[in-house]
Amino acid sequence: MTRAEIKAVVASIGLPYAYYQWHDDDPDKPAGPPFLCFYYPDCDPFFADGENYVPVDGFVLEHYADEPDFETDDEIGRILNANGITFIPDREFLSDQRMWRTTFRAGVTIEKSEG
Repeated sequence: MTRAEIKAVVASIGLPYAYYQWHDDDPDKPAGPPFLCFYYPDCDPFFADGENYVPVDGFVLEHYADEPDFETDDEIGRILNANGITFIPDREFLSDQRMWRTTFRAGVTIEKSEG
């Protein structure tokens, strides 16, 4: 997948989203949850014989909600799986922000964009 295709998958979930974090001056910043953040925290490429063959990036999608939202988390999982993204989920309460975060961690093979 290209990064543009992954962004389209995130957009298809239907919640407001940002790459990594919302900026305070962003006019699209939601007043509160639910919302999504996604990012690529690391790269773990497949390589051998002095050459990188397949670029595999870590992919993290975070779903923030006022309370545990199991239905939305399940739907996010279905959307990721339907697009060939397998993941490991983790849910936690962020006491300092008084909201829940479900984190979907995956590895994705990044293809170069056309053009």
